[in-house]
Amino acid sequence: MRQLGFNPDDPVHVAALAGICLMMVILLVLFIIVLRLMFREKPRFVLHAPPYASVPPLAPSTNAGRRQGWQFHAQNDQAPPYPANEGSTHVRKLLIGIDGVKLSNWESVGLRMNQYDQYGRIARSEVVAPRKMCRSLSKTAERAASLSEEQVSRRMRPIASKLVGQFRRKINPCSAMLPVALDIAFQGVHGEVRIRFELFYLEQGRWRMVDAWEPEMTVAGRAIHENYSYSLIGLRQGEPFNTFARRLQDDLTNVLTDMLKQEPTHDTGSSKPIHPAQM
Repeated sequence: MRQLGFNPDDPVHVAALAGICLMMVILLVLFIIVLRLMFREKPRFVLHAPPYASVPPLAPSTNAGRRQGWQFHAQNDQAPPYPANEGSTHVRKLLIGIDGVKLSNWESVGLRMNQYDQYGRIARSEVVAPRKMCRSLSKTAERAASLSEEQVSRRMRPIASKLVGQFRRKINPCSAMLPVALDIAFQGVHGEVRIRFELFYLEQGRWRMVDAWEPEMTVAGRAIHENYSYSLIGLRQGEPFNTFARRLQDDLTNVLTDMLKQEPTHDTGSSKPIHPAQM
């Protein structure tokens, strides 16, 4: 070191060497960050058509044709809403395993939030969750039967917090009043998963399940794809924008918690088909 002009006994030389080492470390860290940003794959949300979407149209005068018509109105697994008008109908789809357990053997492969209007999804507000969030959702779904509702909610809150945090940076107070769509893509293996539709009819103030069925499907490979879409309320009239994100996070947590909540399933064979006049 002395041959290079460095004197270890000189405090100025020691300080200069420490500064150079620190600068090299900072440059190395910045170089690693740049490399990660260059080669890190941006999360993408791929929407696959469900296996029943490719089945040719069936005669609408038949029970199978009427069921096929209802299938495309089912957006998610949410139960019939209250309040509702007499004679209202509601259709939902349930993703279950071959054992009849909700979301059994189904894997979450995509999670997306964005605003929408009458023309569809608004791309500039789109937020796609990274793969690790989808894995966390799938792991919680596997254990949901042994967890309480509060435990499921605690596991869903970090996912909701991160999604809403990214989403808030994509919107502003002027556009925040638009409704928000949450899209979840699922994938299962043919022979291990099932899709079930349930049709409800409001009669004398009570919802009654009038039909339930599993769709006719065309499966080209081993994978079966299905999607859930939920609608969340945007900025309410008079609601401060700085509290909007916190309320949206709570709404999202509740939606995910309800989705993972286990519920008894009914036997398809015991369900009564809906009468054509009620459709």
